[in-house]
Amino acid sequence: MLFPVLLLLAVPVRAGMGLYTAEKLKALQDEGRAVLVHFNSSGCGVCAAQLDVLKMLAQEPSPAPEILQANLGDAEALRRQHDVATPSTLLLFKGSQVIGKTV
Repeated sequence: MLFPVLLLLAVPVRAGMGLYTAEKLKALQDEGRAVLVHFNSSGCGVCAAQLDVLKMLAQEPSPAPEILQANLGDAEALRRQHDVATPSTLLLFKGSQVIGKTV
């Protein structure tokens, strides 16, 4: 389960929310930051509901992870690497390792 994992992270900086790029993800991973990637697509009702919760999470002080929004069609390499088939999938990274996934 993903959310209990979030509570166990020790991230020393305030989280935020941004758009996914491979470069942004790598930079955050290189800093040792926890990163939550939210795969979404237009017209996805579940994604919109998740986004409301993720916006609140992004405002929390640590241990909240950095949150990156990844359009399902634009993040194809990451999607294939981690078997992401549907929008609303969440991947939680600690460094370069996926430590949580929800579909």
